[in-house]
Amino acid sequence: MNNMPDDPEPFAEGQGIILGRLQARLPDRIIVGDLALFLPKGTKCDHAIETALRITYTQHDGIKEAQRVEPAAG
Repeated sequence: MNNMPDDPEPFAEGQGIILGRLQARLPDRIIVGDLALFLPKGTKCDHAIETALRITYTQHDGIKEAQRVEPAAG
């Protein structure tokens, strides 16, 4: 069911899991593959570049925020 412009309820918050290699670490976000995932305030990613990661995230207004970042089981 699609929300119509006059529908008072917004779309549900998105969430998901991404598997990929860490490409870059920045103070407020990480890059996995070609996706940017923002980190919650006060958190940082200490994994080495090219580490295979499993990231659980939520999405608000098109912005993905990492909730959990851990090495992917291999």
